[in-house]
Amino acid sequence: MAGRAPKAERGAPAACPGCGEAGIECLGSRRVPNPKVTLTSLVRPEHRGEFPSGPVFFCVQRECDTVYFGAEGGQIKKDQLSVGVWQKEESRDIPVCYCFDYSARDIAEDAGRNSPPEIPHIIRGKIEAGECQCEIKNPQGACCLGNVAYWVKRGG
Repeated sequence: MAGRAPKAERGAPAACPGCGEAGIECLGSRRVPNPKVTLTSLVRPEHRGEFPSGPVFFCVQRECDTVYFGAEGGQIKKDQLSVGVWQKEESRDIPVCYCFDYSARDIAEDAGRNSPPEIPHIIRGKIEAGECQCEIKNPQGACCLGNVAYWVKRGG
């Protein structure tokens, strides 16, 4: 976990230390107040010694190996995680919905077969039933429905 992101001004996106692009604040924010919940569940045990500090940002740039970085320093790379991150990989078989194991391929195929697609409806029903664990399972630490909608649009 080497590298230091430039300090971001409050409310401004921080630059990823791996690629220099702005990250998306995802952990340690109002949406996901405790980044350690997500990081502890997804970072391999041997890499849990030091998490990024301050608000944690998510780098969506596919060519960059950095997944998370802190506004005040530290980073976690994709090979330090116990799960694949679909934004970082070419494979359409990595989950987009980590709670219910729907991949980009599953979602795109469903969108091509069904109008309206069934998978978003199934996920919403499971969320309403309290069965999701987005903060623990999703690398972004939040609900996947926005990402599912992206793949529905691509596949439909």
